[in-house]
Amino acid sequence: MLLYVDGNGKTVKSATHLLIKTLLRLAAANFNLRPALREKLRSVDGWLDLAVGVRTESRSVECGIVFAQGRVSVTAGLPPRPDATLVFRTDSAMRRLLGATPTDQIHMLLESVMRVEGSMGKINVFFYFLSLLMSAKQVKLMEGERASRRRELLKASPASRAEFSAELAARKTARLRAPARDRGVKYLDDPYLPEYGLADFPRLVKFLDLHLTAKPEICPELPGLLTAWHREHGFELDSAGRPRDPVLRKARAYRHLMERKEPIIAKDSLLAGTTTSRPVGCVVYPEGSGGLIWNELLTIPHRTHNPFAISEETRELLHRDVFPYWAHRNFREWVRDKYGNPLCQQMDERYALYFNWKQATISHTIPDFPKILAKGTSGMIAEIKGALKKKGMGADTKAVLQAMVLSLEGLAAYSRNLAARAAKDATAEKDPARKKELTALAKACARVVEKPARTLHEALNAVWITWIALHMESMNAGLSLGRLDQWLQPYFAADMRKIKSKAAR
Repeated sequence: MLLYVDGNGKTVKSATHLLIKTLLRLAAANFNLRPALREKLRSVDGWLDLAVGVRTESRSVECGIVFAQGRVSVTAGLPPRPDATLVFRTDSAMRRLLGATPTDQIHMLLESVMRVEGSMGKINVFFYFLSLLMSAKQVKLMEGERASRRRELLKASPASRAEFSAELAARKTARLRAPARDRGVKYLDDPYLPEYGLADFPRLVKFLDLHLTAKPEICPELPGLLTAWHREHGFELDSAGRPRDPVLRKARAYRHLMERKEPIIAKDSLLAGTTTSRPVGCVVYPEGSGGLIWNELLTIPHRTHNPFAISEETRELLHRDVFPYWAHRNFREWVRDKYGNPLCQQMDERYALYFNWKQATISHTIPDFPKILAKGTSGMIAEIKGALKKKGMGADTKAVLQAMVLSLEGLAAYSRNLAARAAKDATAEKDPARKKELTALAKACARVVEKPARTLHEALNAVWITWIALHMESMNAGLSLGRLDQWLQPYFAADMRKIKSKAAR
């Protein structure tokens, strides 16, 4: 690209500058003149104000748009104090954005032809505002993107299902088998269990079919409950105007969430509880990365990769209530404000580090399941309260221990609610076999997670309910199952003794 410089050494704006400025003025006019569109600029807290700059690295393009108190204006240069600035490597990169799908936008960030200076959250709001004007075009582009992707997959399709099944069958002869060398060692002749297939487990067939065919839906439950609690009880300050301890604030909000989370027994399931209120759902963590989908609220059902259904009620809740409340209270913006947008954050927002983390270096939560199985929340709370009686404890340590108690109380409340739901479902159930299963599930949840597990059924439900609870706190709650068989061994043994005793009779 040729740049023209005047006699004073000032860069002369390019034709792309005129194009972008014209398009921004058209966008501003739409918001200013169309009442229904202008109303989208309002949240429950008032107008969504922001100032966004747009420029190239060479500054051949340099302008901005300002949303203030429901009015939109375009600036000749960058806004005086932009909340965020979109920076493009070249004019052509900027023009490329005009026809880019959300997938293309991610690719542009990964290719470093586009980057963000300032608040990533504000950029997402800005892109959402643009999608209000351009969503029809974006959806059409995404339809073309999906069609192109389907053609690529068909061209490079693997062997047919029948051939693939034949290949798996042939592998059986090469699988490892354990020889009987030590009578004191219990083992499976073939760890792959070749005599069994998925068809032998009809419930799993149904669950897998649902998982693979149902379109996942964005669930409003967690962000809605958390936002409502913080609006009532405060975030930085409590209702009396006192600074909140962040650890205790988080724990109290978490207990509130678990106490009010809808207790669901999935159809035909022998385990109580679900992560979301939808058959197949997606959790939104508003204080974490949830706000990053703000710009996709209109287009997320049409994604080529990982599309999600979203109801109009959920879209409105997130746009008008949840995301505005957390816009300055999420982890990313807290770091930006406290540490002045540090270099490590700037590197993270170029996304190279993020994708390295996702691909190779992610760490997962490894819960202490043996403790919840052996003691239950009641035993763990008693242990923590004993520790709280010790003298000389610092305020921070005390707050952490108190937060543990609050969190465990929330977990126990959720389990009790599941027991009540299972009993209610059992009463309404017409099928005798399923009624018996629901009755057993109600009894199991009435005991665990509050008390120690005694049987395999109780132990599995305790693990499952605890796992759900972990996912209510963080998306990085991946479970390591490496030692689960060891942890559950006492319950397997107890059930096997019952089976053998019954067979002898």
